[in-house]
Amino acid sequence: CSSYFPGAPCTKKEVCTPSPIVEQSEQGPVCGAWHPSIEEVKTCSNSLNYPPEWDNVPTIFFADYESCCEGYYKSPCKKHDACAPPTLPPTEAPTSKPTTKPTDSPTKKPTEAPTHAPTNVPTTEPTSSPTNSSTIPPTTTQISSTTSPSSSPSATKTSSPSSSPTSPLTNSTQTQFTPITSATDNFEGENPLPWILGNPPQWTIDSTVSLQGEYSIRNLLPIGNGATSDLSLRIDLPTSALIRCEAKVDIHMPFDSFEYLIDGEKRAVMTSNKPGWTSVVTGVSPGEHTVVFRVKNADMVPPIPRVEDRFGTGFVWLDMCMISPVSTR
Repeated sequence: CSSYFPGAPCTKKEVCTPSPIVEQSEQGPVCGAWHPSIEEVKTCSNSLNYPPEWDNVPTIFFADYESCCEGYYKSPCKKHDACAPPTLPPTEAPTSKPTTKPTDSPTKKPTEAPTHAPTNVPTTEPTSSPTNSSTIPPTTTQISSTTSPSSSPSATKTSSPSSSPTSPLTNSTQTQFTPITSATDNFEGENPLPWILGNPPQWTIDSTVSLQGEYSIRNLLPIGNGATSDLSLRIDLPTSALIRCEAKVDIHMPFDSFEYLIDGEKRAVMTSNKPGWTSVVTGVSPGEHTVVFRVKNADMVPPIPRVEDRFGTGFVWLDMCMISPVSTR
């Protein structure tokens, strides 16, 4: 302005989008412009963990966190600041005052050795072992990867999932809570668990992928931004229990995510595809509970095309689902 319009005011007009890389360290770039996170649902991040294809889509990047939330999600969202310094725990205060000035010379007589052994050592062995060494508290959720059995050739995925079981899965219309003490469902047609598939059904039996046996259950692809495909149970438990399913997860943000809910509370969220099968385990207390396995589309249209080899197919398969009582002692 001072060179071209000397002595006169001028107006600034910014037409450039922010560069993806905005801050560097001695080891190289550590964070960049703000963009939708591929690691967390409804989150804006300035990390460099995003698909390289996004570098050719400048409209996916924003100058600050607020602009990212408003521009992409059209509403407030969570924040992941990769440039923020790590938070260190506060140091503890000294537990005692320093000793007084040391003596100038050693004492003439050292103190005597203890006359007896410490009293806090147990004198007997425990009378019994715990009744259940694998007990998991009702509020705990565990997710761990497992490998499919080598003896099960059906544990591999084909490019076109099908749904043709000899015994179709019953879509429960139960509005009440079903009393259940324990059950195991491998989706081979016996239907020991009262699954609610939705109306119209949002999940289906699949014969192309399974962990054991011939069949599993798979979601149908939800249609529309923020759309979901829910598989539900309404159960009444007499005691604390573990709910466990083996899952083959082939979803990926910014396209979709997989959620596991108990009574509306998210116990687990997965935002990227996993190799092999994953155990999803959570504990629940006695009483009535609504369990939901949910595949959810992103709230906004992704700015890049879906490449299945990188971002998955959008499907989640479940097999070997079980409810088992546990001891809380």
